[in-house]
Amino acid sequence: MIETVFTPFQSLGGGSLIGLASVLLMATLCRVMGAKGILAGLMQPANFCDWSWRAAVMVGMITGPIAVLLIAGQFPAVQVPASKTMPSSAALLWASA
Repeated sequence: MIETVFTPFQSLGGGSLIGLASVLLMATLCRVMGAKGILAGLMQPANFCDWSWRAAVMVGMITGPIAVLLIAGQFPAVQVPASKTMPSSAALLWASA
């Protein structure tokens, strides 16, 4: 069993930022924020405007952990309680969807 630390304020702040970003994307571009759709549209964009917001989201996904590294001095700890076959099974399911 993995023991987790109770961090209600950090969790509320992070969830609020993700929710705000999702609502703003839906309100301004009528798009739903899903990682697979963003990445697929980045590879085959309809136009530059469509590509630019998708690229901005991907840059944020990449630079977010780097910013944490620069501020905290270490990457955020990530523990995935899964068997060795679980990630590959998830990747296959994700690719087939």
